[in-house]
Amino acid sequence: MRFNRMGHPLLLAVGLQQETKSAEKTEIFRERTIQQAQTPRAAETPQDALVLVLNETGRVDLPRMEALLSRSPEEFLPELKGLLYRNPQTEQWETNDQYLSGEVRLKLENARAAAAKDASYQENVTAMEAVQPDDLNASDIDARLGAAWIPATDVEAFTRSLLGAEGVAVAHSAVVGRGWSSELSLHGRYLVTLSLDLACVDDDVRASAGGDLGARTGCQNSK
Repeated sequence: MRFNRMGHPLLLAVGLQQETKSAEKTEIFRERTIQQAQTPRAAETPQDALVLVLNETGRVDLPRMEALLSRSPEEFLPELKGLLYRNPQTEQWETNDQYLSGEVRLKLENARAAAAKDASYQENVTAMEAVQPDDLNASDIDARLGAAWIPATDVEAFTRSLLGAEGVAVAHSAVVGRGWSSELSLHGRYLVTLSLDLACVDDDVRASAGGDLGARTGCQNSK
């Protein structure tokens, strides 16, 4: 028997036995092979109940877990220590990956404030302290000239310091994104105005300090 490979799974589904070169009708001819999803009625452990409710609702549902376990939250919550935390801001229970992520510095402040009033939140404080990111040193921050998050006033102050001149005005168009303009005047005389891509200027400065000028991308056409 020869058949197209694309049809091979279909032939196997209806009962083709390749080893014996025979065919026999499979269950699909006699009964339903796809069953409707059944809602679980019970769970053996709090961990199982947590997985079930997260699969059903996407959030921690204590009443549903209580129904699955036939136990009160006061009985099963201690067994979920480290897996669930009560958010002091919302008073809602959250999974550890949800609670211990995001703005963890602010969450730590909130947890400490809550623990000062309710000792049960001390567990939150301990867990939140363990996930705090290290502070960055000034040397760890690479601020490229022309980055949109740098205020135009800082770029202006830098330019004045670099050129030793006071008559410098720098502006940035947030709509354009990388559109910067600068004006330079000395002793009251207007000298030059520039519209440029400061990211490319930054590349020039780096290249002059020993970098590869030819390694810049997208800057040649902007000059």
